[in-house]
Amino acid sequence: RWRRRGRCRQGGRAEEDPQPGRVWRRRGQHQAAHLGLDVAFLGLSEGVEPQGVQHRELARERLVAVLPRDHALAGRRQVRLVDLVDEAFIEFPAASPGRDQGDRAFAAVGLVRRVAFEASDTRFMLDLVRHGLGVCLLPPGVVGSGAGVQTVDVEDGPVRAQFLAWRSFNP
Repeated sequence: RWRRRGRCRQGGRAEEDPQPGRVWRRRGQHQAAHLGLDVAFLGLSEGVEPQGVQHRELARERLVAVLPRDHALAGRRQVRLVDLVDEAFIEFPAASPGRDQGDRAFAAVGLVRRVAFEASDTRFMLDLVRHGLGVCLLPPGVVGSGAGVQTVDVEDGPVRAQFLAWRSFNP
């Protein structure tokens, strides 16, 4: 039988936090435990694991390209990063886990993309895409069917690992 003991402080996905770089990364270490959080969901680049906390990987998913509905690539079933490199990108802030996923993927294929806008809220990112101001890479579940944008699979796109993390110390 489960009993409630005290309070549990939880954290949301890093990409949706108002200041994801400050909350989830400080000097290269994930700091959920040092911020007084008891549990957190972290979306990190493939191959990166949370440090300083206990964790369990929950899922992995390849990010999709999010395009305006009238974009030239919107009708395709699949694209490659080279097809997107000349686009204006809407990205998460520099040094955040969400930004790291795209940075690593483009670097792995020897490409550099132009980031036109930075935003820490996925709804705002989707609004910018919907208005034709750029494209972005997001997990498919974040986009939703009523977002007014088109998603396209990215063959060599970044893979995001979703973790549940908790403090090692449990009184």
